[in-house]
Amino acid sequence: GLGGGITLAQIAHSLDRAYLEKVEACVYRPAFDTYSRKPAGSNWGNNWNMALAKFAAVTGSRDYFDFMLEKHPAAEAPVLDNQFFRDGFPYEASLHYAEIYLDVADRIAGVMGPDGAWVWAHPHMKASVPAYADLVCLDRSTHFAADMGGITNNGWTLPVHLAASAWKSNPTPELARYLVRASNIAGRPGPSIDGLFEEPLDWDAVERTAARAPEEKSTLAPVRGFAVMRTGTGSERAALFLDYGYGHTAHGHGDRLNINFFAEGRELIPEMGYPEYMDHIAPATGGWTTHTVCHATVEVDEKRQLSGVSGDLHYFADLDGIKAVEASCEDAFSWRGVDRYRRTLLLIDIPGGAYAVDLFRVRGGKRHDWLFHGPAGESATTTPISSG
Repeated sequence: GLGGGITLAQIAHSLDRAYLEKVEACVYRPAFDTYSRKPAGSNWGNNWNMALAKFAAVTGSRDYFDFMLEKHPAAEAPVLDNQFFRDGFPYEASLHYAEIYLDVADRIAGVMGPDGAWVWAHPHMKASVPAYADLVCLDRSTHFAADMGGITNNGWTLPVHLAASAWKSNPTPELARYLVRASNIAGRPGPSIDGLFEEPLDWDAVERTAARAPEEKSTLAPVRGFAVMRTGTGSERAALFLDYGYGHTAHGHGDRLNINFFAEGRELIPEMGYPEYMDHIAPATGGWTTHTVCHATVEVDEKRQLSGVSGDLHYFADLDGIKAVEASCEDAFSWRGVDRYRRTLLLIDIPGGAYAVDLFRVRGGKRHDWLFHGPAGESATTTPISSG
């Protein structure tokens, strides 16, 4: 609320009633009637929930609210109940597109004021931002999963306002640390119209709480299918990332068993990111950057992995001196006769840092290409690469 907790609805009701009725008759009602006749699903429709919530808050009309909450193809209540994995991530291949679900829910909560507290109390929303926070490597980098980011990763988190809402509803040291990291990347938000309806954030309290956050360990999101192995302290920290799980066809890439490595303060196996030619002119939208060849995995017979397939986790171990994970996804190339497609990763401590071991077993098909690319700069191998 504004100062003493004034909500959008309270401000709207203090305005001239004839003016509000005219706004509804000329803007809100025609937009609602037109959209409700042919509503959209998925993230297209989910974006409408923010507008519908504001329509309801300003006019007090129950039909806007009921449509947004229960009747819409992307209605907010069933989205929160059914469109999230148990480990907190919405049903999207891209972490950026998954963010939309959180952003919409957060803005609905803000419009509803105290009556919107149920949104962040929902178990899936409570798990969501901590799940994102667990993916951060070296204080600022998140792996660009599927359609997001670009070849230069200067740092990525959820938007500051989302991290702030999560922390306000659940002020843990881990969420405070994530909020600080988000603000270090994007900056602290300045004045805004929406900010008029929010209590100012106590950044001193956030930073004090963040200072109590425990040291980060290796982490696993077993349902979505992310594994992050971490080791070291200070400048010797390293993190090895594996994406083995959910391969949604929408905004997804041919990137099962894809890896990334973070060390020496930087990302060492960058993603190509969001397709760089997302427009009506491109004859094959995303054809290059979404292809398996653009990822750090194995390509079979010079073909792209199947879309919409998910891998299986075999083990994950976080031990002193060594971290390990193994996963497989034979479905990615089952159409090429592949019956083994399994990756084993080790992160092993050595004095002054760590090194990674990558064992990729493939059986079936005629040609296997182990794909790798690094950041801008010169590269060299210390020993010949053989085809054993």
